[in-house]
Amino acid sequence: MATITVTPAIESTRQALIAPRWHTWLLIGIFLALTLDGALFQRAARAQPEKLLRHSHVLAIYLPIIVMEWGLVL
Repeated sequence: MATITVTPAIESTRQALIAPRWHTWLLIGIFLALTLDGALFQRAARAQPEKLLRHSHVLAIYLPIIVMEWGLVL
């Protein structure tokens, strides 16, 4: 009886992308913008502590962050 050897075809090692590249760069940009905004806010608060007292409405600080976080979830 003859034995037939089957070798598997060489498959491409490149995987398909889950999301387009522009989408990934957009998310990275949003994260960097939020990080930069937080860092600048902390730097300004350290230089001018009275600035924190004027922000008695924490909703003005947290609401944009909450909206951005839910936007990232969607």
